[in-house]
Amino acid sequence: KNAEEIAPAHFKFVQEMADRFIILVRYSGIPHPVDWLQRLKAYRIKIRYTTNTEGVIKWIDNMLLYSNIRFSMP
Repeated sequence: KNAEEIAPAHFKFVQEMADRFIILVRYSGIPHPVDWLQRLKAYRIKIRYTTNTEGVIKWIDNMLLYSNIRFSMP
C-alpha cells in the first residue's frame, strides 16, 4: 500500500471538525456550540433594532443641539 491509501486526507479531518463545531445543527439535529453563539448574536441584533432609545438631537427654538454642537437655523 502507498501512503495515500494508509493516511486519511486532511480534508477528512477538517470536515469532521466542521461537522462537530462549526455547522449550526448537524444532520442528526443535535445543536452545537456555534449554534448557541449564532442564536445569541441574532437575539442581540433583534434587541438592537427593535428597542427605542432616548434621542440625541434636541431643538430649542431655532437652535439644533447635537452632543456639544449647536446649529442655529437663521
